Amino acid sequence: LDLNPFVGFAGGPIVNALGEVLGIATSGPRRSVVTIPFSTVESVVNQILQRGRVARGYLGIGVQPVAFPDAARQSLGIGSDRGLLVVTVASGSPAESAGLLLGDIIVAIEGSPVHGARSLQPSLDSESVGKSITLEMVRGGRLLKLAVTVGEKQES
Repeated sequence: LDLNPFVGFAGGPIVNALGEVLGIATSGPRRSVVTIPFSTVESVVNQILQRGRVARGYLGIGVQPVAFPDAARQSLGIGSDRGLLVVTVASGSPAESAGLLLGDIIVAIEGSPVHGARSLQPSLDSESVGKSITLEMVRGGRLLKLAVTVGEKQES
């Protein structure tokens, strides 16, 4: 017995009472229905028409979250109690070209404090490829800023 009333509805438009398309329905986890917002669909279609693919931003670093002790945070004037410890820097990557080093701790991206690895994602969208972003980081007990040009992730 199939209790999902939306079988066969994937790919259909979600519209409001005015007939405006809000998004596209698709299948989600556990047989749920997920709506992809129209703005996302429009962005992806435009990228495919312009580039033939969807670009993905790339820095070439591996990070892990770390906590700052209050004393260190206050002495450096850092607004967040967390940072992202750089644990890998890919050879030839935008991060390596900009001078990021193993052990750097990223504390802000474009002036916004980081709260976890997902803090990087907004800076790596397709619109960011080729643009410079500013990372604030702690290196050797000092706070510094570094500009990194976002590269495009190559599919392997």
